Amino acid sequence: VRLKGDDAAKKKLERIKTMLSEIIEDISDPQSIEIFAPFGPGVSPEKAGIRVDTPSGNVSFHQLSLGYQTMFAWITDIAWKLLNYYENSADPLCEPGIVIVDEIDLHLHPSWQRKIRDHLNEHFPKIQFIATAHSPLMALNSLDANVVVLRRSGDHTKIVSNPIIVQGWRLDQLITSDLFNLPSSRSLRVEKWRERYNSLIQRSDLSENEREELAELQQLERDLPTADSQEDENAMEIIRRVAKRLESKDASDDPDQ
Repeated sequence: VRLKGDDAAKKKLERIKTMLSEIIEDISDPQSIEIFAPFGPGVSPEKAGIRVDTPSGNVSFHQLSLGYQTMFAWITDIAWKLLNYYENSADPLCEPGIVIVDEIDLHLHPSWQRKIRDHLNEHFPKIQFIATAHSPLMALNSLDANVVVLRRSGDHTKIVSNPIIVQGWRLDQLITSDLFNLPSSRSLRVEKWRERYNSLIQRSDLSENEREELAELQQLERDLPTADSQEDENAMEIIRRVAKRLESKDASDDPDQ
């Protein structure tokens, strides 16, 4: 209602809607976002507030997930401020600024976490983003940036400004590096029985029960997936089966057997 008759404001709003549709997944185009009058007496809920077309149907803004709502809110806030502060600029969204975002990965699906930095740099090319995150996916796609690690040390926080970084790290390599310091990329359950396996294999005085336990743990160890994808794992399983058959054939052909 406030934008009625204000062509400049309408153009700003359309620019923001276009940008949101390009950044936020599942929003196909600017027309997927509709802005109606505020909620009030006599106003149909289907024609009030902000409505968004999603793969699940047309829903109210407040029915969106927290990830959607959060992204909508702070991206719109940045864009609107740039459009108004640099109103005489030919392209306000390409003007400079500094934005601090705490926990930028909060509520975001992993696929969003991987893409959000590129999207922001594309639409706000001169904005310097200073963001915190707990997500290794965010870190993995920012290894070429100025990455620092914050570590708690007693009652204060230590800033590690030059952590060791290797370009091309896999996700499992990243989380066990100095950036995250996890002891393993496996689950706690797997980590626990691997510790037990390493403890048993180093001993020579095993009881019968312990030898049986060790055999079970050895099988679990052999069955752990090592490939990067299920397709690769399936291929490795075929190779293992073929290798076993070849070993059996070689053993049967050996005249000394």
